[in-house]
Amino acid sequence: METTIKNILVPWDFTEHSYYALQNAIEISKVTQYNIILLHIISKISEESVAKEKLEKVVLEVSDKHGVKAGYLIKTGSIFNTISEVASDPEYGLAVMKTDGVKGMQRFTGSRAIKIITGSKIPFIVVQQPPQKTTFEKILYPIDYRIENKQILSYITYLSKFYQSKLYLMRPQTKDRIFKKNIANTVNFAKVLLDSKNISYEVVTANEKLSYCEQIIEFSHSNDVDLILIQLEKNLTFTKFLFGVKEQKIIANSYKIPVMCLNPKIELLKYAGFH
Repeated sequence: METTIKNILVPWDFTEHSYYALQNAIEISKVTQYNIILLHIISKISEESVAKEKLEKVVLEVSDKHGVKAGYLIKTGSIFNTISEVASDPEYGLAVMKTDGVKGMQRFTGSRAIKIITGSKIPFIVVQQPPQKTTFEKILYPIDYRIENKQILSYITYLSKFYQSKLYLMRPQTKDRIFKKNIANTVNFAKVLLDSKNISYEVVTANEKLSYCEQIIEFSHSNDVDLILIQLEKNLTFTKFLFGVKEQKIIANSYKIPVMCLNPKIELLKYAGFH
């Protein structure tokens, strides 16, 4: 991942929660020096002139009040396709997006946030409130049995270029022999990599009395974690949502802790470091 100047994409619909995403993006921009681009999606071209006038005011306020470079982009389309399409442009390093939580049938079909993020090439930081701090002091990396879960480490080393964070590596408890082996391999791989990068970390083990999802959320709250890093599954089906997708629960956690969501990159599995 390059450290050249890129942009932070902020999906924007003029709601209060959009401002939460923008406020978080501003704090990230101050650290990374990334520019902010507000993406507003309209359903018909006749809405463009009104949207443009409103966006120009927001962008001017961001620049004048916070000293952060900002711009905007107006696209016609659907939020579920357009946001992901725009985010695929190499000029974007990450996206900061609001979530309104999980409502009604979204419990079974997937929240808007997950539908938008799925398939994206860049990480999405999903927020539910204004930033509580100006930096990410503590980050939680929940390890699981999937081989591709190691890919999160590339983003941890990337974040370490900007933030001097304390990292928690959480490992689940399992009786499955193969799962145990995969988890142990990931933990060992992480230790070697993090030691080589001089990144401060602590390995913690999940409590068997709680589900792994609940432990991730409760541990993050109890330890004042500022960011949870998770990786979405490759195929999220109706059946998986019906029985409860842990990623969805973590994103909409009741403590409103920001969550960085990543999609697995199959091509990275070709490299020996991820085997």
